[in-house]
Amino acid sequence: MKKGIKTLLAVGLSVGAIASLAACKDKNEGSTNTSKITINFGGSTSVEKIAKALTASFATECPRFEAVHNHTGSGDAYKRTQGGEKAGANKLDIGFLSRELKADTEQASAGTSGLICKDGIVAVVNNTNSISNLTKKYGETVVFSNLNYTFENTCIYGLVGRNGAGKTTLLNILSNYDKNYTGVISIDGEKMNKVDYLDMPVAYLVIECGVV
Repeated sequence: MKKGIKTLLAVGLSVGAIASLAACKDKNEGSTNTSKITINFGGSTSVEKIAKALTASFATECPRFEAVHNHTGSGDAYKRTQGGEKAGANKLDIGFLSRELKADTEQASAGTSGLICKDGIVAVVNNTNSISNLTKKYGETVVFSNLNYTFENTCIYGLVGRNGAGKTTLLNILSNYDKNYTGVISIDGEKMNKVDYLDMPVAYLVIECGVV
């Protein structure tokens, strides 16, 4: 399983464009200024669909806003915002990375980068899924100690935390991929240590994202 972060490198927006977006009229109020404010997005392809959905939603609130997406990979995010191609035909205003910036070759200007999230995990569960007295260790390091939880019916749960907090470990246990623990995990009322993980009626998606 891949681990890491996604980073968003936001650079290159002109002061005029930022001011225009900030002053964008509510869509129901109307405006005499109909000139488009175009912002170029790119970089990591793994966040392309999310980026497009977000910009489409924002465009309904600010009709003057126009997003242009050209996602060609994390390697182009820094290069086309602050690197050697920042003034080229493919320049970007906002770039996404599926990793951290390289300290030696991708040094973002102060205030132009930030972290969105690390190892964000989403699981859809039902109320017959429960955790009882779960304890998990890596050597002498205790990840969970006598953890108990019963999931509410038809809820979507998000696990957010720093690297090493145990998010991926918990999902590996819930999906029965990791059986090296003590306690009882029940999925649909059945104890998971008695089921092969390949036969599990459970799947999960790890979304690793962040901002530069």
